[in-house]
Amino acid sequence: MNVSMPSSVAAGRKLLAWVSTRYTQTWTTIPSGWNQVNLQAGGSGVGQLTLFEKLVTSGTEGGTSPTWVCSSASPAIWQAIEVDGADTSMPIETAKASGDYTTNPNPPALTPPFGSEDILWIELASNSASTNLTTGASTNYSDYQQNSASAGGAQVNVACAFRQLTAASEDPGLFAAPSNIRYWATMTIAVRPAGTTARIRSYGTWTSQTNVAQTIPSIAAGDSVVYIGQTSDDDNVHREIDAAPTVDGVSMTPAPGRVTASGQKNQVDIYVLKNAAAGTSVTLQTTYHAGSPAYVGAWFVIANADTATQPASSGSDAATSGTAPSVSLSSVAPDDLILSTIASSGTPTSSSSSVLYTGSGNGTNFRLLHRRSSTSTPTEAWSQSSSAYAAAAIVIKAATGGGAGTTGQIKVYDGSAFVAKPVKIWNGSSWETKPVKRWDGSSWVTTPY
Repeated sequence: MNVSMPSSVAAGRKLLAWVSTRYTQTWTTIPSGWNQVNLQAGGSGVGQLTLFEKLVTSGTEGGTSPTWVCSSASPAIWQAIEVDGADTSMPIETAKASGDYTTNPNPPALTPPFGSEDILWIELASNSASTNLTTGASTNYSDYQQNSASAGGAQVNVACAFRQLTAASEDPGLFAAPSNIRYWATMTIAVRPAGTTARIRSYGTWTSQTNVAQTIPSIAAGDSVVYIGQTSDDDNVHREIDAAPTVDGVSMTPAPGRVTASGQKNQVDIYVLKNAAAGTSVTLQTTYHAGSPAYVGAWFVIANADTATQPASSGSDAATSGTAPSVSLSSVAPDDLILSTIASSGTPTSSSSSVLYTGSGNGTNFRLLHRRSSTSTPTEAWSQSSSAYAAAAIVIKAATGGGAGTTGQIKVYDGSAFVAKPVKIWNGSSWETKPVKRWDGSSWVTTPY
C-alpha cells in the first residue's frame, strides 16, 4: 500500500498515519523511520485500526509515497496528518477500544504521563461494514473527516477529529453515528506540544568514510548541535576521527568522548556545540582517520536547549563480550532530551528509547536512539546476546521559562490533498488560535499572523 505524503514536508515535524483494514493484519513491511504505535481489532474481531508515527521528519518526505505491506490482501483506507510544533522526541500517547452494536464508536479516556499541557487530542474510529461509520465528531471536537473504500463487496471506513485542550486527561465521548454500528474500533491520541521541551529540530545521517563536509540546512540562534559517530574500524587504532568536528569552523566539545571496546572494533563518539551561531547551509566538518571502516555519522540540531549547560550529563560503556550494555545518566528533567548510540557485533534492542536510525556493516550493528525520562537518574540499557559493543549517551538540558514553539498545526489528507487546519501560536504568554488558511469567497488564502 502506497500512502501519499504532503508535497512539501519541513524538517522537525511529526507525521501520523492510520489505516482501516477489512481483516486483522500483521504489518510485514513498515517504511524506514516509521513506527507502529498501536492497533485495535474491530468489535467481534472483524477489521482492524492500526496507527503509525514518524517521530521527527528529516525534510525529505515531501511528495513521497512510502509503502506498507500487510500479511494478507485486504481493502484499506488511510488518513494521514502532519503536525508542526509537536514534541518530536517522544512518541504520542494512545488508548484504544472496540465494540459491536453496543454504542456509537466511543474513543476511550486517556491520561498521558506528562500531565496537563496544551495538548492536541485526536479521536479515531474505523469499521468494516456496508454502511458509513460515523456522521460527525464527538462533542467539542472539530475538523471531522471520514473516508471510505470498497473492494470485493467489503467496505472499510475511517474517521478522525481534533481538539486543542489544556488538560491532564481527556474522554472524547461518542462519535455521532447511525444506530447499530458494527465492528468498530477507536483510539484516543494525545500529541504533546514542544514549547518547553528540548527537541530535535532537524537531523541527518551519512555513511561515507571520507572527509566530506556535511551541510546542516539551518540553525536558529541558541540551538545546540550534536555530532554522533559510530564505526567498526578495520585497523588496530580503533579511531573514527582524528580531531574534534567543527561547525562553521567552531570546534565541538567531546561528550563523553571516544569510547572503544578494547580488543574489538566497535567505537562511538559524541560531540556537542552549545549555543551555536544561527545560519543557513552551515557546514559540519569531520577529519576521518585512515582506513575503511563501516561508519555511520549523524548530526542533530536541538531546539529549546539550555545555552549555558550542555550536556547536562553523559556516560559510556564498552565491553568485549559477556555483559549487557548499560549507560547511567544523572541530572535529567522531564523536558530534557536523551540521545544515545551503540555499535555492537550483536543485535541490541532498547525497551525505553525510540530508534532514529538502524544500520549495519563490517559485522557491526549501529543504532541511534532518543527519548525522555520521568526519573532524574535513568539508565540507557540494551538487551543482546553476548557480544562486543561500545555505547554512549548524553542529556541535552532544556531551556527554562516556557517555549516559543507552535503546536497543533495539522494537515489532514482527505483522499486527494492535504487540507490545512487551525494552528496555535505562542504569543509570549499564552497559546493563541489562528487559521492557517481562510476562505475569501472564491479560494483558500493564507492568513498572515
